[in-house]
Amino acid sequence: MLTSRSRGSQAKYALNAAVLGAFAIAAGSAIADDRGISQSGEQKDMKLVGHVDLQGRGAYQPNFIKYPDGRIIAFAGLHPSPNLNGVPAGAVKNPLNGNVAEPNGTMIIDITNPKNPVQKFHIPGSAGGTYTMVRLCLGSDLPAGTTGHVYMLRNVQGGSLSGYEVWDVTNVSAPVLASAIRGLRSTHKSWWECKTGIAYLPG
Repeated sequence: MLTSRSRGSQAKYALNAAVLGAFAIAAGSAIADDRGISQSGEQKDMKLVGHVDLQGRGAYQPNFIKYPDGRIIAFAGLHPSPNLNGVPAGAVKNPLNGNVAEPNGTMIIDITNPKNPVQKFHIPGSAGGTYTMVRLCLGSDLPAGTTGHVYMLRNVQGGSLSGYEVWDVTNVSAPVLASAIRGLRSTHKSWWECKTGIAYLPG
C-alpha cells in the first residue's frame, strides 16, 4: 500500500520523466517520425519531440525548475567523459563561449518549448572534478533566498575544488557562484529541502 509520501514521490518521478522525455540527453537506436525526429524503438506511451546535443558532453542526471517568469529551465550534470567522438576530458569546445575548451560541468537548457530546447550556458567544471548532481530551489522558497531568484546546488567530486557549490542561476546566460563548501570527498547524491534551506550532502 502506498503512503501519501510514496505516491507523491512517484508523481514527481513521473513528471520528471515526462518533461525531460521531451528532449533527448542521448538518443538510442532510432527510427524517424513524420517530422524527422529520431525515435527510440524502446519508448512506450511517450514520444521524443526535441533534442539537444550538450555539445557532445557525457551527461549524467538532469533536473528542471519553473522560473518565476514561467520559463522551464533544465540543468544537466555532466561526467568528465566519455564524450562524443572520443574527445578527451577537458577538451570539448564550448560554442557559447567562443569555442574555448572547457572541462565538463553543468549545462543549462531552456526547455520552455520542448520542440525547440535551447542550450543557454555551460558552467565549466575543474580538472579532476565530476559535476553530476544538480538540485534547484526558488529564492522565494528558501528562508534566506531572494524572491525572484533561482539557485542551483551542484556537487564537485574529486579534484582541488571537491565539495559543493551554490550558484545564483537567475540569469541563465550569466550564472554567479554564490557560495561553496570545499574539502569534502565522495560528494554525489544530494537533497536540498527548499522550504527549510537544509541540504543533505554525502561526503
